Amino acid sequence: MSMMFGSRRLAKRSIIGTRVCAPWQDGRYYPGTIQGTDTAINGDEYFTILFDDGYTKTLTDREIIGPGFQPITTAKLKVTLGAIPGGVLP
Repeated sequence: MSMMFGSRRLAKRSIIGTRVCAPWQDGRYYPGTIQGTDTAINGDEYFTILFDDGYTKTLTDREIIGPGFQPITTAKLKVTLGAIPGGVLP
């Protein structure tokens, strides 16, 4: 079971429209809105996210950050080289 943001997951009907962050193919997290839910035969929950740029993606609850999901502190950030030359902010 995934760690949740707060004490309980929102009911499926009330979770539609919730603002969250979720990873895209590049590994970065982007903001979006939950548009739908589904439960697989094995019990895994899936959520369709409409990202702010208009693209959609279906993800498991373990991949989503936001109310009723994991807190931001559990996200694994992707390390990229050359993001900050010399490791110091200009």
